[in-house]
Amino acid sequence: MRIPTRSAAMFALACASAACASAPTGAPFSRDDTGVDVVVENHAWTDLSVYASTGGGQHRLGHVTSGRTATFRIPSMAHRVMDVELFADPLASSELHRSGRFIVREGQRVVWTVHENRLGGELTIR
Repeated sequence: MRIPTRSAAMFALACASAACASAPTGAPFSRDDTGVDVVVENHAWTDLSVYASTGGGQHRLGHVTSGRTATFRIPSMAHRVMDVELFADPLASSELHRSGRFIVREGQRVVWTVHENRLGGELTIR
């Protein structure tokens, strides 16, 4: 049985869309490498773009929808200890949430809870 060309094109487009929809968000680095996991709990009313500032510069980690939690990874560097600061940029707002600088070791997990009216949020290192 031969599929008409237009139907084949529509089928290919549907498959490509499904593949994009299932791609993980906020995971630009391989899970095979060591590094630091960053869990962001967004209790703010707006979506957040999350960034990490390390000795190597500022990196966009990803996006967290309002009321959701997302996990990101900061890849390991040459050193086993990193000096990090997290930033969350709320959609349609000029206020920037900042975690403050902290020291974290490779393999640890950072949980940052961002609240609506507290620009620093709560930070836990495990």
